[in-house]
Amino acid sequence: WPEMPPVAAITNFGHFEGQPLFSARFPELLKCIGRDMKPAIDDLFARHPNMRLSVLFASSAGDPGPLTASVDAAFRKAGPSEPITQAIQQGMLSEAWGKPLNEALQRDLASTCLFGACAASLVATSYAAERINGDLVDAVLLIGIDTLSRVSSVGFMQVGANSPVGAQPYDRN
Repeated sequence: WPEMPPVAAITNFGHFEGQPLFSARFPELLKCIGRDMKPAIDDLFARHPNMRLSVLFASSAGDPGPLTASVDAAFRKAGPSEPITQAIQQGMLSEAWGKPLNEALQRDLASTCLFGACAASLVATSYAAERINGDLVDAVLLIGIDTLSRVSSVGFMQVGANSPVGAQPYDRN
């Protein structure tokens, strides 16, 4: 279980200091998204109070935090990255992504999660269009979300797909 190579990362989320634990990154990011979108969602409902809005999450493979924390606890040479709690164990079995988003939006919107690897956003956009065209909802809030997974990073590293200096998409070289 090698240490991860350097990668690009968001270092300032604007809502809290530092980096959350692996197991909390996904829900914390959803809270940040909700806080940032709250004014627009509130305005939308002010103009259309009876709108049927649902949330659709698109992700490559879901929340990697609980799995990463569990694998770290078993294989990381430096020791566990965090204690394995009951919440972490339940996080591997359940999807509760709507809860942190709704908490930040102060709403109770129905949500669905779709996983589609690299095509997740495309699959979710198609699904959202089907829901609207089928008159099941008036609008869909589509959120594409992924957080870094140590499991994926190690896999990509093993096949030589990671840069040894990290992601530098705008680097001259």
